[in-house]
Amino acid sequence: GRASTGYWLAPAFRGRGYAKRALSILSGWAETLEDVARLELYVEPWNEASWRCAEACGFEREGLLRSWQQVGDSRKDMFMYSRIRVDESAQAEASPRSGGGGAATAGAAGLRGCGCKAGLRAWACFVLSQAL
Repeated sequence: GRASTGYWLAPAFRGRGYAKRALSILSGWAETLEDVARLELYVEPWNEASWRCAEACGFEREGLLRSWQQVGDSRKDMFMYSRIRVDESAQAEASPRSGGGGAATAGAAGLRGCGCKAGLRAWACFVLSQAL
């Protein structure tokens, strides 16, 4: 199945690494849920800080969803990001050491989290809704 998440921080708490740390923790927790193989995140294209946060936490940009979401009085484009749990047995088959002939996927590196050392002290809103 899949789940999606989003975040927002009050302006006074932005730029301190709180969102990155919280997203890393939430993503790590989501990986422990057997039914969640894919975690999705939507970011407005102008919000560079947010998409950099997502990328630092192992999310990969999949594309631009035009007129995806109503925000206030207008429809907004959104970048779609995902972080996909990699099946370790399939990854082992693809690794050069196992004789599978392929390389491990780049997405697997993102599953280690962003490694941010900031504490979670900001008011942050996370929404995790499963669509199983």
